[in-house]
Amino acid sequence: MSIKRLIVFSLIIVMFASLFCFTPAKILLAESALPSPSALDLSLRYDEQNKPYVRLTWEAPEGGQSTDGYNIYRVKIENPQQVTLSLDDYEKIQENIKNLYYDDLGAEYGCTYHYVVTALYGALESEGSGLYNSGSADVPPVDMVFATDSISLNGNSFIQGTAGTNSNEKDSVSFNNENSRIIGDFYYGPEANWNSNNITGNIYNLPSVRNYPLPDFPAFPGSLPQGEIKRGFFGSTRTISKDGYFDTISVGNCETLIIQSNNETRIIRVGELDIKGSLVLETNQTGKVLIYVEDSLNIDGEINNNGNPEKLTIYYAGNDEIKLAGNSVLSGTLYAENSDIQLSGNNTINGCIITSGTSIKSSGNADARISIIYAPNAHLDFSGNFNLFGTVVSKELSLAGNASITYESSTQSVLNQFDWGSVQSSPSDNIITIPGPILSVPDAPSKPVLTLMRDPENKPYVNVAWEAPSGITPVTGYNVYRLTITDPLQRTSSLSDYELIAENIRSLSYDDKQVEEGKTYHYVITALSGIFESGGTELYFPLYGASNNPPSLDMIFAMDSITLTGSSKIIGDTGTNSTTPGSIDLGWSTKIDGNLLVGPQGDWSEILKVYRDNPLDNVSGSIGNLDKIQEYPLPKYPEFPGDLPYRGNFSTDWVAGEYYLIDSDGYYDTISVFAGRTLTINLNYGTRIIRVKNLNIQQGHIVLKNAGQNGKLILYVDNLFNLTGSSTINNNGDYNRVNLYYSGDNSVTIIGTTKFYGSIYFKQAGLTLSGSNNFIGHIISGSGLVEVSGAAYATVGVVYVPNGTLSVLGSGKIKGIAVAANINVVGTSTITFDDSIDYEFLEQLEWTQAISTPSDNTITIPIDELPPIDMLLAFDFKVKTVTVNLGSGESGGEDPEYLDQIKFLAGDYIPIEISLSPNFTILNPVIKLDLFLRDPDNDFEPTDQFDVFIEPTKTVVTKNDVPISIPKMDYPYNIIAIPGEFLAGDTLKIDYTLKAIPTKNKVNYDINKKHVVRFDIVEMLITNKLGEQVLYVPTEEYVGNFTAELIIVDPKIMQ
Repeated sequence: MSIKRLIVFSLIIVMFASLFCFTPAKILLAESALPSPSALDLSLRYDEQNKPYVRLTWEAPEGGQSTDGYNIYRVKIENPQQVTLSLDDYEKIQENIKNLYYDDLGAEYGCTYHYVVTALYGALESEGSGLYNSGSADVPPVDMVFATDSISLNGNSFIQGTAGTNSNEKDSVSFNNENSRIIGDFYYGPEANWNSNNITGNIYNLPSVRNYPLPDFPAFPGSLPQGEIKRGFFGSTRTISKDGYFDTISVGNCETLIIQSNNETRIIRVGELDIKGSLVLETNQTGKVLIYVEDSLNIDGEINNNGNPEKLTIYYAGNDEIKLAGNSVLSGTLYAENSDIQLSGNNTINGCIITSGTSIKSSGNADARISIIYAPNAHLDFSGNFNLFGTVVSKELSLAGNASITYESSTQSVLNQFDWGSVQSSPSDNIITIPGPILSVPDAPSKPVLTLMRDPENKPYVNVAWEAPSGITPVTGYNVYRLTITDPLQRTSSLSDYELIAENIRSLSYDDKQVEEGKTYHYVITALSGIFESGGTELYFPLYGASNNPPSLDMIFAMDSITLTGSSKIIGDTGTNSTTPGSIDLGWSTKIDGNLLVGPQGDWSEILKVYRDNPLDNVSGSIGNLDKIQEYPLPKYPEFPGDLPYRGNFSTDWVAGEYYLIDSDGYYDTISVFAGRTLTINLNYGTRIIRVKNLNIQQGHIVLKNAGQNGKLILYVDNLFNLTGSSTINNNGDYNRVNLYYSGDNSVTIIGTTKFYGSIYFKQAGLTLSGSNNFIGHIISGSGLVEVSGAAYATVGVVYVPNGTLSVLGSGKIKGIAVAANINVVGTSTITFDDSIDYEFLEQLEWTQAISTPSDNTITIPIDELPPIDMLLAFDFKVKTVTVNLGSGESGGEDPEYLDQIKFLAGDYIPIEISLSPNFTILNPVIKLDLFLRDPDNDFEPTDQFDVFIEPTKTVVTKNDVPISIPKMDYPYNIIAIPGEFLAGDTLKIDYTLKAIPTKNKVNYDINKKHVVRFDIVEMLITNKLGEQVLYVPTEEYVGNFTAELIIVDPKIMQ
């Protein structure tokens, strides 16, 4: 095409572009200009099998430009110094995502990943959220054979390649004859000045002393499953294909152990590793094996023989010396945290050895084609025919015999796999490490510390802070639970009594801003490991001590609910802790003949469910609230005696005379009383103790003999208790003479015309009294149902079932005191309050009573009677004039300078540094002032300040130009107390004349140069009408005269 035609063609294109308003920017937007997603966040989550996965969330690009989707990229971080240059180094794991989140379910255990999210705009893609780039890593140089302190060559030994030392001393490098030599250049200390004929190359000084730190020894994995490996035998081959923790791995002579990793990093932790046979790795291009050895490592066989040394790393934390003996082979990296190493025999080593030990010795015919022996604290002693190809870093290096080191430079990449303390930087954003599946519950965190805080509007909230648990199970988050304390003696039994207010939070603190003034809260924190949740920090539980005093029994009481149906009735005062609507249900014809009290602060009109227009038709007395929650603990259940003589079985089978007697303590399998016969138990005027597995009384009777005034029968029943027909126990006797304890699980039914005069305590079983039986005494049940039905009549001191239900059915009657979680009265049944039966049985039991209440983890939110918003205090400080005399010259400032307005409420603690002069609304201020100098450029440095004590020679205070008399008080000289009330529109002036006394920290200033003069209110106490105070604090000092004007600002202007 000719030049003329090209010009014409170009003009046509320009004309069309102008005609249709196309611009290059609209035709093609460069990818670098495309906005990328922001605020990428990674969180570790767990599925229902407790397997970890990564949740990615991000925000849409800024600028409002719509996107067509997002791509997700991931790179595995092999070491902290890894650098990525472009997205080509990443794997694209998902494309064209429409949401602002993604769950990566394909992450591998033990791996660390970096993620990038890009935005799609049609066919174009943004750069992404940031590549992984750790910056330069300060990995120690390994560009020569190096010993920091000394090198000694003897016999025919030699080093081929560059070598060096930090030492400046000539004797630190020695050769015992002309055959020992260094074939190459040599570097010695920065200040050394000597030469040697045994060095064939040039001799140089190091520019500086070299530092060789040890890389970080890794923490051993703590969440591995217990591994299993079969016992080997001669010629056997075994395989490990999963991560695991093993007590011992031992491979004997002519045995083979295969560790498979495939595409994964296989992680093995073992207490003792003993290889006399062959350990073989089966890996592919990305697979790797990490072995963590705790206590003992012995290599007298082959490890990864002929394998790629980059596929194996062994970490050894034990203290015992590592020995590579015989014809042993090691192909891999060995990092020994503490131990020395001995190489003997015909070893073959292909890889890397790192140790913090103090000695590595080698003799014999070992052949080490090794990347590096890195032992900066060790003395290396190589002799015999030991040949090393690679490099060495040590403290001292000795070669003897025919030993040699041939420097090879393929070493730096080996060290890059470790974490070095001198790494300059490594990115933490968008990086996450995938732990193994969690197999155990984490430990609980520390008890929380509670701090009352206030937000900018002065509303109170609670900061809850804690420390992470110390166990090895990884923690993925925390739950925060809160309990509202309505009574100091309130008890909690589990976390179900608490409200979960924050779930799976990742930090070690939480701000609870949903608190109410005047309420008291208790907090519990749990730790999460995936789906597992730890036990919590301590529940709220008052401290109780032992007591023989039962709780107050002054009414019929239900902890949770009361239901009356039919024409049933409760006669006597009645109460409940409940505040739940409808928890007291009174049928049309039912009656509570007495007063009714409901839970504290509860609305009885909602709690009480009635079917008449007037609730007083069902309640004859008054209706009100309890002062506090009533506490009804269970008494301690007694331990059954275990030292009674064994008596076998006792039965009232027919015998001549039909007299059946027990007159001594004993332990029976069964006691059976039947056929209308009577068992007499001789108390012998004392206490008779009988323990029996099964007590069966059917048409039988038990009577007491020789009871006297203090005789007592105590029956301990383990499994079964029957009382039926017209049987009796202690009929018409003193009910304080029989105590029966029953620990069985089966509910007990006492039916017929039975009579029982005594007290019973059922550990957990229920009890039914039916028929026309008669019970006189006390009934206690740990849980379950106590039922009185039919024509049964129970005259009790108390029916006490605080964790169960009491039901009175049919025409059943209870006379006494009833306490239960739930009370149901049905039909024509009645409960009549009566406290005429004494409490002797109850007082024999061990009760608990509150002796203190816990203060840990508990906080009360104060009730703030603060002034309304228009009474807020406001500050606005400015200088009118300041003149300072600095000896032979003057410096001063006339221009006003203002600070930002600071709004606060009385009660806040706000340390403020105030420049120049103040404005605020106050009552009765107490003010302390101090001064200091600043540079002309107002760039204050710590070295600029000098201490000067203020001593006012004159102080004049005026309010609206009227002098105020300042009372003489016992204050320091620089504090004034100003009486009176200062309101919006008032002007308060404080006129000081000051002189200064410099201290030993005085700095020389150019007195002819202007300085910026500032004063701070170091301490100011303000008291408002509620008596609340605010305190402020800073420092420094001056000479000269200044006038501070405090202008009272109308707080409404501040809103």
